Amino acid sequence: MPAVRLPAETYYVSVDKSVVQGAMAKIEERFRDLLENGAQANGLPEGCYAAGQYLIPDSIDQRGLYGTSAALLALARSAPSPSRIRLIEGINRYIVGRRKIEIALVRSEEATSALTTRLAVEWRTAFKCAELLYALSAAPAAAVGREELLNKVLGTIREARFATGGWAADLDLRQKVDPLATASIVRALNAAGIPVDATDLELVRRHAYDERNVTGYVRVFCLLVLLEIDGRDEELDRLWKKLLDELTPGLRERTEANYEFTLSNHYHYVRVPWQLYLLSCAALISPLKIIFNRHIRTVLLDGIAAVNSTEGFVYASSGHMRSTRTYGILMDTLWRVDQTLGTSRYLAPLSALANWSIRVLYSRITTWFALSAAVVVGGLSLWSWLFDEQTRPLSAVGPNLFTSGLLAVVGLLLRRLRRR
Repeated sequence: MPAVRLPAETYYVSVDKSVVQGAMAKIEERFRDLLENGAQANGLPEGCYAAGQYLIPDSIDQRGLYGTSAALLALARSAPSPSRIRLIEGINRYIVGRRKIEIALVRSEEATSALTTRLAVEWRTAFKCAELLYALSAAPAAAVGREELLNKVLGTIREARFATGGWAADLDLRQKVDPLATASIVRALNAAGIPVDATDLELVRRHAYDERNVTGYVRVFCLLVLLEIDGRDEELDRLWKKLLDELTPGLRERTEANYEFTLSNHYHYVRVPWQLYLLSCAALISPLKIIFNRHIRTVLLDGIAAVNSTEGFVYASSGHMRSTRTYGILMDTLWRVDQTLGTSRYLAPLSALANWSIRVLYSRITTWFALSAAVVVGGLSLWSWLFDEQTRPLSAVGPNLFTSGLLAVVGLLLRRLRRR
């Protein structure tokens, strides 16, 4: 991943709350635009809001549980406002009445049959239920419709839990325990304030350490879940360092991973934005990495810069369209960083110091000072050598000439860096 310079002229290598919150406000703005003006809003009853796969208002007329849950999470993590509550309640209203609303919009028996099957499958997908529950847990408790939805999702999740602990990706007791599905549901239950069974938590811990059967991308998500529930300890510190070493080579470019699972005897996949999960882990277990680890820092700065760009935050392997689900997870990640900046005694001051130092180093004053110093030192050296009454060999002024040359090179490099 290339080095990132934030669009604001006053920030270069680190962030503070204003920069993070500015990016969060930009994400919220995009979701508001989508919910209120998007093509997917066509035909919805008054006061209902939904989202589809893409965060582009004029993309396609499509609505889904992933996208709608992402919109709910993004709004839940945004700054409080009356209009925010209105949109959240509209999303709740849509999800509660989703089946009835969608069936009323189709015009043929064949389309109705296909839609009914798709809606039934949604509530069997562990990842969709987990992400909806996690988003609901972040939403204001007073939002109308929240409790009804919470109870519905919790009922589905409880019925699908294995007696020995854990969940399958397909919420079917005839399947087998899935590491990512189990970790996702455990995280959502904890966020909702539901006590997590010790057996389920132990499964997440076991998967986090299972190098043979679980990929590093899933293990880092399991680590995030453990940190959110139990906090850091010596064992998790060691696991964090190991996973960071293992995954650092993959931080050189923006990327995510595909996680395949079967549902109704068909292959499906869910995308795992593991770099964002790794950043969230850093905020919880090692906040200084956000400033001093260039790879972790770049993931954060890249996300902020991309949100403010025309292209947006997209993964090349997923095409050029902005994903609502990815933006929801990015919003949650920035919220986590913002919380860390607000609670840490030393992170915000160090970040400010790093920014100030880089601004001074990259400033025009520093550049011209270095060039002027080079000219002055070089000129004095030559004057001393040419006009000193006691002629000195060239070697006597060599160090001074070398110093002036070095300062000139430094000044030119700084000027070039600023232009880049």
